[in-house]
Amino acid sequence: MADIEKLIDEVSNMTVLELSELVKALEEKFDVSAAAPVMAAGMMPVAAEAEEAVVDAVETEAAEEAVVDAVETEAAEEAVVDAVETEAAEEEAVVDAVETE
Repeated sequence: MADIEKLIDEVSNMTVLELSELVKALEEKFDVSAAAPVMAAGMMPVAAEAEEAVVDAVETEAAEEAVVDAVETEAAEEAVVDAVETEAAEEEAVVDAVETE
């Protein structure tokens, strides 16, 4: 146990360059790579977040289009109602004019 504590103390006092050299030496000694698994595991959450952002953007755009369609439909319906009311008022004015003559 004392050897492990001594090793931990030595590692904690190393510079970044020394730590990098230590990692390279250990990789060569045991024929492993410390970087590959970390990168692969680290990329998974990024990909999931990117996919979620795209889905959110598409859903938001679809919702915005639905709102625009609803507003345009309501505006068109109001325009038709206004036209019908205006035409009815004009016809009523004509009838009133004819009746008063």
